[in-house]
Amino acid sequence: MKDGAIVQCGTPQELVLEPATDYVAEFTRSVARAKVVKVATIMKPSEGAATTVRVSARATVADMAPLFASAGETITVVDAEGRPVGTVHRDDVVNLMMQG
Repeated sequence: MKDGAIVQCGTPQELVLEPATDYVAEFTRSVARAKVVKVATIMKPSEGAATTVRVSARATVADMAPLFASAGETITVVDAEGRPVGTVHRDDVVNLMMQG
């Protein structure tokens, strides 16, 4: 909202990754992407066997990042029923976090 007018509606992730105006971009500039980007956004299709460390596709990258301490290079992403739907690679998390 700017000057009483709605300039963009969306999820926190949409506002941060796809700001509709320069005003929204400036407003969300200091928001850490990892705190609003969902794991499903950066996951890749599953590559073979699932890992023992799993995370919900709805979790944020910031919530998932500490799991790499015990997971190695990849983490399995699961849907609401616990079925594997993809993997997240450590490098993709680091790249997102380096963007702010």
